[in-house]
Amino acid sequence: MIPGETAQIMIDEIVKIFLYIATMLKDVPFKVKRELEQEDDEDNKESLTKINLNWLMKNIRFLINKEVSKAPHYTLELLGPSLLSVLVRETSEDDQNIDKDLRQLALRVGSRLRKRMGSDVYDKLRAAAQMKLMVRRAERKKLIAQEKVHDPVRAAKRKVAMQQRKKSAKN
Repeated sequence: MIPGETAQIMIDEIVKIFLYIATMLKDVPFKVKRELEQEDDEDNKESLTKINLNWLMKNIRFLINKEVSKAPHYTLELLGPSLLSVLVRETSEDDQNIDKDLRQLALRVGSRLRKRMGSDVYDKLRAAAQMKLMVRRAERKKLIAQEKVHDPVRAAKRKVAMQQRKKSAKN
């Protein structure tokens, strides 16, 4: 399932639950503190009020906003390594083939993540992602160098294919 669809399904379920709670609470009488004091004075009258649904929704919305404002930091720390691995690859200066606009966009996203996560956490995650990328590139270079020795025909085909890609990219 696509994350956007999951969120929409969850939103629909939450709305259903809220409507169910609202219909239940609509008919429930309750006593207010002021009315309890008045009730002691006047035992004859029953002062029961219905729950104000606007007040209830405002308080629920306040609690949801409070929870959402706290949650992203934790969520970003969980998603940080996967996000930063892509950002590090796109902002890497080793690659000359990266689109400049894409690089600028990746830099902007990185700066926003740094503000959101905090510099210490961001720098630690970025260093880990950069190290992982460098290790993978070194392993790939090592395998290609070994291939030139062990399977020169395949290495030659790879070289010709790379030259063809460069040639087609220029045109």
